[in-house]
Amino acid sequence: MKKTNESKYSRSRAQKPISCTVLSGTEEIINCWMTFEKKSRQYVHKSACQELSRRGSCGDAVALIEDLYNKIDANWMERKRVKAPSPENWRYKKMQGIARNNKSPEKQLERSIVQLLGDDWVNEVPTASGLTSSHALKRANIDLVHRIRPACYEFIELKIVSNHPLYAAIEIVRSGLLYIHARANQEQMKYSSTDNELLKADEVRLRVLAPDQYYCGYDLGWFEKRLSAGIAKFVASAVQTSQLRGSRLIVDFKFTAFPAGFQWDRGYGKEKLQAALNGVTPAFS
Repeated sequence: MKKTNESKYSRSRAQKPISCTVLSGTEEIINCWMTFEKKSRQYVHKSACQELSRRGSCGDAVALIEDLYNKIDANWMERKRVKAPSPENWRYKKMQGIARNNKSPEKQLERSIVQLLGDDWVNEVPTASGLTSSHALKRANIDLVHRIRPACYEFIELKIVSNHPLYAAIEIVRSGLLYIHARANQEQMKYSSTDNELLKADEVRLRVLAPDQYYCGYDLGWFEKRLSAGIAKFVASAVQTSQLRGSRLIVDFKFTAFPAGFQWDRGYGKEKLQAALNGVTPAFS
Protein backbone atom coordinates (compact mmCIF):
# COMPACT_ATOMS: atom_id res chain seq x y z
CA MET A 1 0.00 0.00 0.00
CA LYS A 2 1.36 3.37 -0.94
CA LYS A 3 2.30 5.32 2.15
CA THR A 4 0.79 8.68 2.83
CA ASN A 5 2.89 11.61 3.97
CA GLU A 6 3.78 11.54 7.65
CA SER A 7 1.50 13.66 9.80
CA LYS A 8 2.22 15.48 13.05
CA TYR A 9 1.32 12.34 14.99
CA SER A 10 4.23 10.36 13.53
CA ARG A 11 6.96 12.95 12.86
CA SER A 12 7.97 13.20 16.53
CA ARG A 13 9.03 9.54 16.48
CA ALA A 14 10.79 9.54 13.12
CA GLN A 15 14.29 9.30 14.61
CA LYS A 16 13.55 6.40 16.95
CA PRO A 17 14.79 2.95 15.94
CA ILE A 18 11.98 0.67 14.82
CA SER A 19 11.43 -2.42 16.94
CA CYS A 20 11.11 -5.86 15.39
CA THR A 21 7.48 -6.18 16.48
CA VAL A 22 4.80 -5.05 14.06
CA LEU A 23 2.79 -3.10 16.68
CA SER A 24 5.75 -1.24 18.19
CA GLY A 25 5.25 2.51 18.33
CA THR A 26 1.50 2.42 17.76
CA GLU A 27 0.66 3.25 21.37
CA GLU A 28 2.80 6.38 21.21
CA ILE A 29 1.01 7.50 18.05
CA ILE A 30 -2.38 7.01 19.70
CA ASN A 31 -1.45 8.92 22.85
CA CYS A 32 -0.03 11.79 20.80
CA TRP A 33 -3.19 11.92 18.69
CA MET A 34 -5.41 12.09 21.77
CA THR A 35 -3.60 15.22 23.07
CA PHE A 36 -4.45 14.45 26.69
CA GLU A 37 -4.53 17.24 29.26
CA LYS A 38 -1.76 15.53 31.24
CA LYS A 39 1.35 14.37 29.39
CA SER A 40 1.57 11.29 31.61
CA ARG A 41 -1.95 10.16 30.68
CA GLN A 42 -2.24 7.28 28.22
CA TYR A 43 -5.20 5.81 26.39
CA VAL A 44 -4.98 2.64 28.48
CA HIS A 45 -5.92 4.65 31.60
CA LYS A 46 -9.58 4.91 32.58
CA SER A 47 -9.04 8.62 33.20
CA ALA A 48 -8.23 8.97 29.48
CA CYS A 49 -11.63 7.57 28.54
CA GLN A 50 -13.29 9.89 31.04
CA GLU A 51 -11.44 12.89 29.62
CA LEU A 52 -12.31 12.01 26.03
CA SER A 53 -15.97 11.59 26.95
CA ARG A 54 -16.05 14.89 28.82
CA ARG A 55 -14.37 17.08 26.22
CA GLY A 56 -16.06 15.57 23.15
CA SER A 57 -13.15 16.15 20.78
CA CYS A 58 -10.05 14.44 19.40
CA GLY A 59 -7.66 14.65 16.47
CA ASP A 60 -8.37 13.90 12.82
CA ALA A 61 -9.34 10.24 12.60
CA VAL A 62 -8.06 9.73 9.06
CA ALA A 63 -4.63 10.99 10.13
CA LEU A 64 -4.63 8.55 13.04
CA ILE A 65 -5.56 5.59 10.83
CA GLU A 66 -2.94 6.53 8.25
CA ASP A 67 -0.23 6.93 10.89
CA LEU A 68 -1.04 3.61 12.54
CA TYR A 69 -1.10 1.77 9.23
CA ASN A 70 2.16 3.35 8.10
CA LYS A 71 3.82 2.44 11.40
CA ILE A 72 2.67 -1.17 11.11
CA ASP A 73 3.94 -1.28 7.53
CA ALA A 74 7.29 0.29 8.48
CA ASN A 75 7.75 -2.24 11.28
CA TRP A 76 6.94 -5.05 8.85
CA MET A 77 9.39 -3.77 6.24
CA GLU A 78 12.24 -3.27 8.75
CA ARG A 79 11.73 -6.44 10.77
CA LYS A 80 14.84 -8.49 11.51
CA ARG A 81 13.01 -11.76 11.17
CA VAL A 82 12.74 -12.80 7.51
CA LYS A 83 10.57 -15.86 8.11
CA ALA A 84 6.95 -15.50 6.98
CA PRO A 85 4.26 -14.94 9.64
CA SER A 86 2.48 -17.95 11.04
CA PRO A 87 -0.05 -19.58 8.69
CA GLU A 88 -2.35 -19.70 11.73
CA ASN A 89 -2.93 -15.95 11.41
CA TRP A 90 -6.51 -15.16 10.39
CA ARG A 91 -7.61 -18.77 10.85
CA TYR A 92 -11.34 -19.41 11.03
CA LYS A 93 -11.43 -22.09 13.72
CA LYS A 94 -13.08 -22.67 17.09
CA MET A 95 -10.73 -22.82 20.09
CA GLN A 96 -12.85 -24.41 22.79
CA GLY A 97 -10.44 -25.35 25.55
CA ILE A 98 -10.20 -23.22 28.70
CA ALA A 99 -7.97 -23.68 31.72
CA ARG A 100 -9.88 -24.55 34.89
CA ASN A 101 -8.15 -21.78 36.80
CA ASN A 102 -9.10 -19.13 34.24
CA LYS A 103 -11.73 -17.03 36.00
CA SER A 104 -11.89 -14.23 33.41
CA PRO A 105 -15.59 -13.57 32.69
CA GLU A 106 -14.72 -12.45 29.17
CA LYS A 107 -12.87 -15.69 28.49
CA GLN A 108 -15.69 -17.78 29.98
CA LEU A 109 -18.31 -15.99 27.89
CA GLU A 110 -16.18 -16.23 24.76
CA ARG A 111 -15.76 -19.99 25.14
CA SER A 112 -19.45 -20.50 25.90
CA ILE A 113 -20.41 -18.72 22.69
CA VAL A 114 -18.18 -20.89 20.52
CA GLN A 115 -19.08 -24.07 22.37
CA LEU A 116 -22.85 -23.60 22.35
CA LEU A 117 -23.47 -21.78 19.10
CA GLY A 118 -22.90 -22.84 15.51
CA ASP A 119 -20.13 -22.65 12.96
CA ASP A 120 -20.66 -18.92 12.41
CA TRP A 121 -18.75 -18.19 15.64
CA VAL A 122 -15.00 -18.65 16.18
CA ASN A 123 -12.61 -17.23 18.76
CA GLU A 124 -9.01 -16.33 19.59
CA VAL A 125 -8.18 -15.50 15.99
CA PRO A 126 -4.45 -14.69 15.70
CA THR A 127 -3.58 -11.59 13.72
CA ALA A 128 0.17 -11.22 14.19
CA SER A 129 1.76 -14.52 15.22
CA GLY A 130 5.39 -14.29 14.19
CA LEU A 131 5.10 -10.50 13.94
CA THR A 132 4.89 -9.57 17.62
CA SER A 133 6.52 -10.41 20.92
CA SER A 134 4.88 -13.14 22.99
CA HIS A 135 3.55 -10.46 25.36
CA ALA A 136 1.87 -8.50 22.58
CA LEU A 137 0.60 -11.61 20.81
CA LYS A 138 -2.30 -12.31 23.16
CA ARG A 139 -3.46 -8.71 22.89
CA ALA A 140 -3.35 -8.98 19.11
CA ASN A 141 -5.75 -11.92 19.01
CA ILE A 142 -9.38 -11.15 18.15
CA ASP A 143 -11.72 -12.42 20.88
CA LEU A 144 -14.58 -13.42 18.60
CA VAL A 145 -15.30 -13.47 14.89
CA HIS A 146 -18.92 -13.78 13.81
CA ARG A 147 -19.78 -14.70 10.25
CA ILE A 148 -22.87 -12.67 9.42
CA ARG A 149 -23.15 -14.08 5.91
CA PRO A 150 -20.62 -15.27 3.33
CA ALA A 151 -17.80 -12.69 3.02
CA CYS A 152 -19.21 -10.53 5.85
CA TYR A 153 -17.73 -10.78 9.35
CA GLU A 154 -17.78 -9.05 12.71
CA PHE A 155 -14.43 -8.78 14.51
CA ILE A 156 -15.40 -8.47 18.18
CA GLU A 157 -13.51 -7.15 21.19
CA LEU A 158 -15.51 -8.75 24.02
CA LYS A 159 -15.71 -6.98 27.38
CA ILE A 160 -17.53 -7.61 30.64
CA VAL A 161 -15.70 -5.66 33.34
CA SER A 162 -12.08 -5.19 32.25
CA ASN A 163 -10.53 -1.97 30.89
CA HIS A 164 -12.86 0.66 29.41
CA PRO A 165 -14.53 1.55 26.07
CA LEU A 166 -11.66 3.65 24.71
CA TYR A 167 -9.13 0.88 25.33
CA ALA A 168 -11.43 -1.70 23.74
CA ALA A 169 -12.03 0.50 20.69
CA ILE A 170 -8.32 1.00 20.06
CA GLU A 171 -7.63 -2.73 20.38
CA ILE A 172 -10.20 -3.77 17.78
CA VAL A 173 -9.26 -0.93 15.42
CA ARG A 174 -5.60 -2.00 15.56
CA SER A 175 -6.74 -5.53 14.73
CA GLY A 176 -8.63 -4.09 11.80
CA LEU A 177 -5.51 -2.34 10.55
CA LEU A 178 -3.49 -5.55 10.89
CA TYR A 179 -6.18 -7.17 8.75
CA ILE A 180 -5.98 -4.48 6.08
CA HIS A 181 -2.19 -4.79 6.09
CA ALA A 182 -2.42 -8.56 5.72
CA ARG A 183 -4.82 -8.16 2.79
CA ALA A 184 -2.44 -5.71 1.12
CA ASN A 185 0.60 -7.98 1.62
CA GLN A 186 -0.82 -11.48 1.17
CA GLU A 187 1.84 -12.59 -1.28
CA GLN A 188 4.78 -11.40 0.84
CA MET A 189 3.23 -12.91 3.96
CA LYS A 190 2.59 -16.22 2.18
CA TYR A 191 -1.14 -15.96 2.85
CA SER A 192 -2.14 -15.94 -0.81
CA SER A 193 -1.53 -19.68 -1.17
CA THR A 194 -3.87 -20.60 1.70
CA ASP A 195 -7.61 -21.10 1.44
CA ASN A 196 -8.37 -18.52 4.13
CA GLU A 197 -11.96 -17.33 4.09
CA LEU A 198 -11.36 -14.34 6.36
CA LEU A 199 -8.83 -12.90 3.92
CA LYS A 200 -11.49 -12.96 1.20
CA ALA A 201 -14.04 -10.85 3.07
CA ASP A 202 -15.94 -8.06 1.36
CA GLU A 203 -17.14 -6.50 4.61
CA VAL A 204 -15.53 -6.35 8.05
CA ARG A 205 -17.37 -4.84 11.00
CA LEU A 206 -15.13 -3.87 13.91
CA ARG A 207 -17.14 -4.12 17.13
CA VAL A 208 -16.75 -3.65 20.85
CA LEU A 209 -19.36 -5.82 22.58
CA ALA A 210 -20.12 -5.39 26.28
CA PRO A 211 -23.02 -5.16 28.77
CA ASP A 212 -24.83 -1.81 28.66
CA GLN A 213 -23.47 -0.86 32.09
CA TYR A 214 -19.92 -1.07 30.69
CA TYR A 215 -20.64 2.19 28.85
CA CYS A 216 -22.37 3.89 31.76
CA GLY A 217 -21.11 7.43 32.36
CA TYR A 218 -19.42 7.76 28.97
CA ASP A 219 -20.56 9.82 25.99
CA LEU A 220 -18.64 8.35 23.06
CA GLY A 221 -21.17 8.29 20.24
CA TRP A 222 -19.35 11.15 18.52
CA PHE A 223 -16.04 9.30 18.88
CA GLU A 224 -17.53 6.15 17.37
CA LYS A 225 -18.74 8.08 14.32
CA ARG A 226 -15.42 9.84 13.83
CA LEU A 227 -13.36 6.67 14.17
CA SER A 228 -15.68 4.69 11.89
CA ALA A 229 -15.64 7.41 9.24
CA GLY A 230 -11.84 7.58 9.43
CA ILE A 231 -11.25 3.89 8.83
CA ALA A 232 -13.97 3.72 6.17
CA LYS A 233 -12.37 6.59 4.26
CA PHE A 234 -8.91 5.03 4.56
CA VAL A 235 -10.13 1.69 3.19
CA ALA A 236 -12.11 3.34 0.39
CA SER A 237 -8.95 5.14 -0.71
CA ALA A 238 -6.87 1.98 -0.42
CA VAL A 239 -9.09 -0.07 -2.72
CA GLN A 240 -8.62 2.61 -5.36
CA THR A 241 -4.90 3.31 -5.07
CA SER A 242 -2.97 0.38 -3.56
CA GLN A 243 -2.51 -3.38 -3.40
CA LEU A 244 -6.18 -3.53 -2.39
CA ARG A 245 -7.15 -2.16 -5.81
CA GLY A 246 -10.09 -4.11 -7.17
CA SER A 247 -11.16 -5.34 -3.73
CA ARG A 248 -14.74 -4.81 -2.59
CA LEU A 249 -13.63 -4.43 1.02
CA ILE A 250 -15.49 -2.05 3.33
CA VAL A 251 -14.79 -1.61 7.05
CA ASP A 252 -16.63 0.21 9.83
CA PHE A 253 -16.58 0.48 13.64
CA LYS A 254 -19.23 0.52 16.38
CA PHE A 255 -19.70 0.18 20.13
CA THR A 256 -22.42 -2.42 20.78
CA ALA A 257 -24.20 -3.58 23.92
CA PHE A 258 -25.97 -6.68 25.17
CA PRO A 259 -29.65 -6.19 26.09
CA ALA A 260 -30.33 -4.10 29.21
CA GLY A 261 -29.91 -6.12 32.37
CA PHE A 262 -27.59 -8.70 30.82
CA GLN A 263 -25.29 -10.21 33.44
CA TRP A 264 -23.04 -13.03 32.36
CA ASP A 265 -23.52 -16.29 34.22
CA ARG A 266 -21.86 -19.59 33.41
CA GLY A 267 -25.28 -21.18 33.76
CA TYR A 268 -26.45 -19.58 30.51
CA GLY A 269 -27.72 -22.22 28.13
CA LYS A 270 -27.76 -22.09 24.33
CA GLU A 271 -31.18 -20.47 24.00
CA LYS A 272 -30.53 -17.77 26.60
CA LEU A 273 -27.12 -16.98 25.16
CA GLN A 274 -28.49 -16.82 21.63
CA ALA A 275 -31.28 -14.52 22.78
CA ALA A 276 -28.73 -12.18 24.37
CA LEU A 277 -26.72 -12.03 21.14
CA ASN A 278 -29.85 -11.51 19.05
CA GLY A 279 -30.67 -8.55 21.29
CA VAL A 280 -27.37 -6.72 20.79
CA THR A 281 -27.93 -3.02 19.98
CA PRO A 282 -25.77 0.08 19.40
CA ALA A 283 -24.32 1.30 22.70
CA PHE A 284 -24.79 4.97 21.79
CA SER A 285 -27.74 6.43 19.95
